[in-house]
Amino acid sequence: MALDIYDSVFWPTDSWSTHAWPLGFWPIASLGPLYETYALWHPPSRILRDYLTRWLLVPDIITSQLPDEPDDLGAVYDTSPLLEARVHTEQPRRYHGLQIVLRDRDENTGYQKAHHISEALARVENRRINIGVRAYRLKTIRTVTDVFPLGTERGGSGRRQLFSMNFLAVIIGLEHRL
Repeated sequence: MALDIYDSVFWPTDSWSTHAWPLGFWPIASLGPLYETYALWHPPSRILRDYLTRWLLVPDIITSQLPDEPDDLGAVYDTSPLLEARVHTEQPRRYHGLQIVLRDRDENTGYQKAHHISEALARVENRRINIGVRAYRLKTIRTVTDVFPLGTERGGSGRRQLFSMNFLAVIIGLEHRL
């Protein structure tokens, strides 16, 4: 499916950025339209983390680990994907499994943060994310589990509360075809 050729692929604020080309530098618009592909150049957890930090302004979230410090922190993990058979198209739709684990010193604050993130992700539809020179489209994010309190964790500066949420996301890579 072709998309608008003037979508900024590489940097959201500069639609006339250049792309390294064997013969020199060419403007993005000269590369032609963007096409959807199922190939991802970054892990789904990294794509979701970038969406959370750039669009939902959640600064304290990282990928694939939850270190002991600081106390108020979250992590995005990749989990098992789900393939959905599609009858009239060439490829099945892949739902990437994602888990977000949040940690907070206060139980109420942690639950409110987790609930806010869960509600915001449930409303995602066709959002574009750029990571370096790669572009992705978050088609949909389905909530698999609501905010689930995991209980108290000891560490850091004392007792901390853990919360978990699970999602299935359709993430499409965007590319130019020459």
